[in-house]
Amino acid sequence: MSCVIPKVIEVGDPFSHRVEEVRVNGKRIDRVFYVNLTKGIVRAFRYPIKIDKHRKRVLHYTLRGKIEVITRD
Repeated sequence: MSCVIPKVIEVGDPFSHRVEEVRVNGKRIDRVFYVNLTKGIVRAFRYPIKIDKHRKRVLHYTLRGKIEVITRD
């Protein structure tokens, strides 16, 4: 069974439960919460989790490059 991968994947989307791992330029990235395949952008939370100085949001980082999404199917 072949699956069609959407161009944008966010945490909470129905497809996000099927994602096994995400790679950028061949390197596995953990704690990913946003993937845009058309723009080549991946956003992930830092580890350990860090909060900004105003304690209003969790800090994250953005990676750009060739993205591979590996599913459980």
